[in-house]
Amino acid sequence: MIHELAKLEIADYGQAPELRSQNIYNLFLLLRAYPSYGRDVQSEIGQLDKGRSIREALKLWFVLVMLLGGGGAVLSLIASWQLTVLLCASSAALSWLLFLRFFRDFTPRYVESEDAIVSPAHGVVDAVEFRHEAGWLKQKCWRVSIYLTLRDVHVQNAPISGTLQHLEFSPGARRRAIHADAGQKNEALILHFQDTCDPARQVLLRLIAGVFVRRIVPWIAAGAVVQRGQRISLIRFGSRVDVYIPSTANITVRCGERVIGSETVLAIWPRR
Repeated sequence: MIHELAKLEIADYGQAPELRSQNIYNLFLLLRAYPSYGRDVQSEIGQLDKGRSIREALKLWFVLVMLLGGGGAVLSLIASWQLTVLLCASSAALSWLLFLRFFRDFTPRYVESEDAIVSPAHGVVDAVEFRHEAGWLKQKCWRVSIYLTLRDVHVQNAPISGTLQHLEFSPGARRRAIHADAGQKNEALILHFQDTCDPARQVLLRLIAGVFVRRIVPWIAAGAVVQRGQRISLIRFGSRVDVYIPSTANITVRCGERVIGSETVLAIWPRR
């Protein structure tokens, strides 16, 4: 019964995208009322925006193919058409394989605890520190910084269930994202999530652009209701994600630890 209701909510979303937030909020209430059915609901949430990163890859690959076609036209003036076709075709095929690798998606295992704050990104934790977040949370927070290499999955997931209160672009520099303090100086996309049922539970994300990042693509808008683990954005090429968690939560990760998006638990909220 519960599993069928979850499917119905997702089906409604697929037919009418404007119902997205309401349907996910209904699922959120469903999980609160029947936590034992969380795995079924999470499996349906995992279908949202599945394959969207591959569509982004297709867009970039199409532009690259057009550029290869132009280069091939110039090359054909000084080389045989057979060599030109071979070089262009092999370059297009190789680039598509690389794009498929980079823009791949991931389906994580379900995290049982509703008090868990999961990692929004794949990568390596290279900073865990205590600081005052004055911009949005306005309180003492844990900052967990995750560095994404070119080999990591670049789709991001919601760290908690709730409402996206704010989404804002912050202009800045284009320093190498490998620096742990890049989040304070580089351009970034800021996402502020708040638990719908407990406003004290808030998490702030800074999706940070690096030297090679050309676009951070959000897949949700301010006011959207999200379920923990839901796909929320895509960062093109290597970058960094800073996660700000209120000091009331208990941090469970350490520097040097490799984390998996929407699967690794970064922190645990205290019991209500």
